[in-house]
Amino acid sequence: MVSVSVTPVAAIHLKSEEIEHERRMREVAQLVVRDRADADWLDKVFSYFYWDVRCAHSSAQIQPTKAEMWDLLVKAETLAVELSDVLAGPWPAAYLSANTETCSYEFFRAGAHYLSVLTSATRQTRKSPKLIAPNGDVRPGRGKATLPQSVSPQQTCAAIVAEIWAHFHEGQYPKVSSRPAWAVAQAFWEATTGVMGQRGSDPFSKWRNYFAAVGAPELEGLKKKVRLVLNSKERQHAFRSEGN
Repeated sequence: MVSVSVTPVAAIHLKSEEIEHERRMREVAQLVVRDRADADWLDKVFSYFYWDVRCAHSSAQIQPTKAEMWDLLVKAETLAVELSDVLAGPWPAAYLSANTETCSYEFFRAGAHYLSVLTSATRQTRKSPKLIAPNGDVRPGRGKATLPQSVSPQQTCAAIVAEIWAHFHEGQYPKVSSRPAWAVAQAFWEATTGVMGQRGSDPFSKWRNYFAAVGAPELEGLKKKVRLVLNSKERQHAFRSEGN
């Protein structure tokens, strides 16, 4: 077994980060509830889902934009056509078949079909309206080439906040125009991602569309998990309170 030693300086740094994390989660919780007793356990719920938002944000950061995806598809199509052309001649396939046990006539026939399908698929996909604007140009900007039914990190954040909000408001989700709910989402977003609102703009109003989408089917699993954690943390808090 490999033991990992932590220097006193590193231990102090880790403790400091832990204290700061707890402080930020407490601040977010206090935007939802005024009762200090509720905030004492609600911050643990926000802390539990910290990595859900942070990981979703990190994943979105490396996801290609529409323009980048178009370039990748062009490259895939070009390489597929080039390889298909090389293997279409009789000699490369014949030479490989004669000198290896892994390449046979059936192998090359299947490969030719695969390359043909890949070429058609990439050609069709890069002409999709999701990548190409009505004027025929590749869609510009930082918008990501998302997969069908994918969930953005902002949607993840809004769904978590909406479910927590409903727990303390008789099961009612916040209205899409609820600025208090927007404030909770923005605070939780900043605490988990480190991305702050831009100066000179309203950092809250962007949450309207994300709260409007919390009823999407692909978010049901996450919201169910939030409800389970809420009930669990609340019971644990009540049990400890009774013990005291």
